[in-house]
Amino acid sequence: MNLGLLFTISSIYLALSGLGILISPTVMLAGTLDPTALVVIDAFRGLGGAMLGIAIIGWMARNAEASKLRDGIVLGNTVGFALATVFSVLSWLHGYPTFGWVFIVLNLVLTIGFFMAGKASMSASAASRAGQ
Repeated sequence: MNLGLLFTISSIYLALSGLGILISPTVMLAGTLDPTALVVIDAFRGLGGAMLGIAIIGWMARNAEASKLRDGIVLGNTVGFALATVFSVLSWLHGYPTFGWVFIVLNLVLTIGFFMAGKASMSASAASRAGQ
């Protein structure tokens, strides 16, 4: 899969998720919290802000040439989406609504995509740096 396309898809996914968390955190938590639990909601909104920041980093990296910096962004996305997949599965197993499988599939596809594209691009990037 094309690395630029992966960055674009993941950036849109993260931006939409981050905005959803910032605008309506209790809906994004599928109503599992008492809306008066402000401490948890504020902490969750912090996650939404972080997701927006990561979305912007991915968006800006989508057309970047091979470099150590892009390799780090790819690795960060691979690890991040892998952990998101694991915790999405755990949430789903603990009663998260049935539409939770959508997030499991999205996170898993992005994990595999970043792993495969990153593996190919990192080796090409490392080879080009070795030749310099």
